[in-house]
Amino acid sequence: MPTATTDLQRIAATVRSHRAVRDWTQAELATKAGIGRRTVEAIEAAHYRAYDRTYARVAAAFGITLAELLGEGE
Repeated sequence: MPTATTDLQRIAATVRSHRAVRDWTQAELATKAGIGRRTVEAIEAAHYRAYDRTYARVAAAFGITLAELLGEGE
């Protein structure tokens, strides 16, 4: 799980990128992932180290693996 600021920034960029490609608002992502809009805001601002299950919900909403979202194996 990410702990360093750079990890959080990379995840934030990945979430923003996937959301932009789908033309979703933060509220739409939150609804699709079953999480709060403020949680999405915090993740995208790299201010929030989410729980594994939160990242998993975001990944599932995008139709990608958790490893892809977290940038594991890069």
